[in-house]
Amino acid sequence: MLYLLRLGLFYAFFAALGAAQNQSLSTSTPPPPMLGELCKDAKSLQESNDCMEQTAINVKREYNRYFAKLTESIKDEKAKAGLRLAQDRWSEYRDKSCSAAFDFYQSGVMRAVMEFVCEIQLTRSRMKDLDVIYHSTDKPHAK
Repeated sequence: MLYLLRLGLFYAFFAALGAAQNQSLSTSTPPPPMLGELCKDAKSLQESNDCMEQTAINVKREYNRYFAKLTESIKDEKAKAGLRLAQDRWSEYRDKSCSAAFDFYQSGVMRAVMEFVCEIQLTRSRMKDLDVIYHSTDKPHAK
């Protein structure tokens, strides 16, 4: 009897966990906070899309300048080649992740916005990660 009680609690726990996960993955979620911060003057969905697209373009430009400057600062050719290879792989990861976000919101009006949010978020995170890794004072190839 105790075994059946434990088994019932086990199943109830995982059923509740599954229901909670399904709720948090709803495609009818409210707009991301980033949209309100970056495009607070947008008055329509089209304006929001346009604003987020332009922001994504600007962030990519900023990132390309940052990455060019970073690679110029690395003198060791093997380290530079390794970074470029890692960058190519990271770009694939970003593109596939954001494409998946676009697909996830396939039936929602926020579809394009969420893809741009993904691109902005991942690109900004990448810059921060590279900054920590390559501009740390204990890295020999940072300068």
